[in-house]
Amino acid sequence: MKSLLAVLVFLAAAPSFAGNKYECVGTEPYWKAKVQDDLILADDANDGPQILSVSNRIYPLGTADSFGEVVKAQGAKYDAVLTIRADAKCNDGQSDDAYSHEVWFLKGNKLVVGCCNIAK
Repeated sequence: MKSLLAVLVFLAAAPSFAGNKYECVGTEPYWKAKVQDDLILADDANDGPQILSVSNRIYPLGTADSFGEVVKAQGAKYDAVLTIRADAKCNDGQSDDAYSHEVWFLKGNKLVVGCCNIAK
């Protein structure tokens, strides 16, 4: 019984990063990233495909979760911070695609910007 209680306490204390899922892209240089619950799948010409583990998701106080968030993650080549905020006018500069969010993607010491949609 004590073992079961210890497992339940551990599971309750484990961080949960469930939140919005995003599909993001940027140009100059081209990059893409999928933000999932606990992972970011990033890819670009310089670093290639990367899997980053989400360590924190922070939502702005007093707004709906769909307004945006800050996602912090760690990877083998770099740590990352994605600042995502609602912006229905975000444009990737190379297509007529419509996006619901703007993103600033800090990859180690490199900052790239782009647009995201909430993934279905």
